[in-house]
Amino acid sequence: MKLAKSVQNETGMTMFGEGTVLTEQFISRLQSMNIPSLYVEGTAAPSRSMEEELLFLDERFKKIGEEPHMAIIKKIMKEHIESLYPEHERPTAS
Repeated sequence: MKLAKSVQNETGMTMFGEGTVLTEQFISRLQSMNIPSLYVEGTAAPSRSMEEELLFLDERFKKIGEEPHMAIIKKIMKEHIESLYPEHERPTAS
């Protein structure tokens, strides 16, 4: 993990700069300094399974019927949801 933004103490002094690699030692120091939060590079893992997200998507779009433009939007959203999950978590086509 790398810092996406610098970490400052309560007086505004920069303790760790943007791009700093967070080693065990740095993480321990941050914990002892009572830093309440920080920004780390990357994306957050989804809180629900891909299957749950796709079911939610289907529910949200069920009232559109066969409206072509909405079907395109749903397809794009489905592809985006699938891209958030590693290959091994994706259902296999049957």
